[in-house]
Amino acid sequence: MSRLADHIRFLSWAWLQAEAGLASDDDREGSDAMLARSVEQLAGTDQHVQKLLTAEVEAHRHEQLEVAFAALPVSDRRRVAFNNVNRYSMQWVSSWPDHDSACCNMEWEIGTARCFGLRVPSLAPYVGQRIGNTKYNLGEWGDNLARASTPGGDWRWMHGGFLVTVFDDLADNGICVTDNLVGLFRGVLPDPAARRQFDGLPFRTRRGMVPDGRVTLRMAELFVELKFLHWGTTTYSDAHLRHASRCRSVTVRAAKVHGEHVKKASDLDAKFCGTSAAERPGPVESRLAAFGTVRPMVVGHYGELSPFFEELIDAAADSGAEKHWRRMRCDSPAIARGFIVQMLRRSWGMAAFRANARLVTRRLQHIRGTAVPMYADPLSRARRRFRRRRDYASEQYGRNRRSEGLPRGRRSAPQ
Repeated sequence: MSRLADHIRFLSWAWLQAEAGLASDDDREGSDAMLARSVEQLAGTDQHVQKLLTAEVEAHRHEQLEVAFAALPVSDRRRVAFNNVNRYSMQWVSSWPDHDSACCNMEWEIGTARCFGLRVPSLAPYVGQRIGNTKYNLGEWGDNLARASTPGGDWRWMHGGFLVTVFDDLADNGICVTDNLVGLFRGVLPDPAARRQFDGLPFRTRRGMVPDGRVTLRMAELFVELKFLHWGTTTYSDAHLRHASRCRSVTVRAAKVHGEHVKKASDLDAKFCGTSAAERPGPVESRLAAFGTVRPMVVGHYGELSPFFEELIDAAADSGAEKHWRRMRCDSPAIARGFIVQMLRRSWGMAAFRANARLVTRRLQHIRGTAVPMYADPLSRARRRFRRRRDYASEQYGRNRRSEGLPRGRRSAPQ
């Protein structure tokens, strides 16, 4: 090796060490990091050196970011956004604008500004105006548009659209999903008069008494409930923002879901079955308990998703890989599983990103003088979005040319 090449090699190694916070001998002493070694010690190693070195550099940069954001005031929106975004919140960074990830310009602006904790420039001319007949005024971040109660059923539209996306993706990967449980507790009401009274309640009232759906994960049936969390002083409280863990507000909200359904069940027992507090659990509460804990699916203000979504993705990826790996033209289910995990995270992350931003754009009509974007692509089961993405993956990523009897680089069989 020439003197110049040797000099460049050691300069590059020293630069990497500085990027990982190991520039001095004192920093490297006692450290088990790969960058704490000399460059000669890595010669001939069979480890994935580039991957490990990159991970050490990025970990140090993340630590520096945490220190910088921790120095900001607790209520600074940049610090709040940094502490609450997770891998789902940032799916828009690496998602191409296909039919599933498409957003109009206004939705893109609102979503990206929210993830970085920045003000929305397009809302600046209307800041301070009253939102319809509510007590809220439009702020620089547009958060009040999400939490104000306005006519039009926007919260219901938001909830149903995201739920359709999740349930469609699960069902297409072989997970059994039931999404209409309105009559779940009717059969356990012992009195026919009570059942008739129950049937006379409005549909939306009966709908709110039961979980959003039932899924079968690894031979176990579970109730699931979807909740959206919007910005507010109680939902994103100072205690949550000061907490050491990330996405604290979503975690706290998820912990309350099962208790809320237990209370609803006990109220139904008291109203329709005459069950007193001393006689609990009644028929309805027992029916709910038969399926275990109601599992929470919580979507936060910054597009962050609660931990249970990872359990859903693990189960759906295992089932979907066994079901689709041949059609995806992968060598094995293990390879297909990685693609399915990536597609599910992108699907649900972009659905949360779009739902949060679209809620704001839909409510701009309640601000005098604003122009409402006309593009609002509905979320529908008929689109079969995941099937289309899997087909794209088979052509762009999972294609195995050897399985078709073709040599590498040849597009078609010889004539």
